[in-house]
Amino acid sequence: MSKKQLRAELLRQRSALNRDEFELYSKQVCNALIESEEFNQSEVIHCYVPIISRNELNTFHILEESLSRGKKLVVPRIKSGTTDLDHVWLKSLDVLKPNKWGVPEPESGGMVDLSELQLILVPVVGCDVHRNRIGYGKGFYDRFLAEVTCPAFGLTFEQSVCPEIPIEQHDIKLDRIFTEKRII
Repeated sequence: MSKKQLRAELLRQRSALNRDEFELYSKQVCNALIESEEFNQSEVIHCYVPIISRNELNTFHILEESLSRGKKLVVPRIKSGTTDLDHVWLKSLDVLKPNKWGVPEPESGGMVDLSELQLILVPVVGCDVHRNRIGYGKGFYDRFLAEVTCPAFGLTFEQSVCPEIPIEQHDIKLDRIFTEKRII
């Protein structure tokens, strides 16, 4: 199966999750991440904001927990007219507004020096047991992860873990992947 076909199948399976499963599994993944040593030791965390309408693993629990603990929180924002990301400080969830693709992001916020990041939480459409990842196919995170040295953890549902996925030279392997059943 090609990467494109696999992505489409994984997105179809993810969209089939019912609301109760989606919320339960998201909470289990978030709790496992929040209990991790890396999360607890990191003061500056970069976390994606989920697209709930696409059943993207709900990270709002992590975002809220980070803010309540006084951690410095960074979220991505798509640079207008490009397939690149800006990385901005997030001090409140109230400033998040859906962009033209439905991705919640802050309309404003100070830019972050990537060397300040201590932990990055990455969305995952699919992955394998070797920590390879499939995203949405635009390369946003592969380009971003190529610029940083801190750990990058993927967050996904167990049903999205494949024995092996097709990889390309530019694909960046994650340091860990958290599902509701295990940490890879």
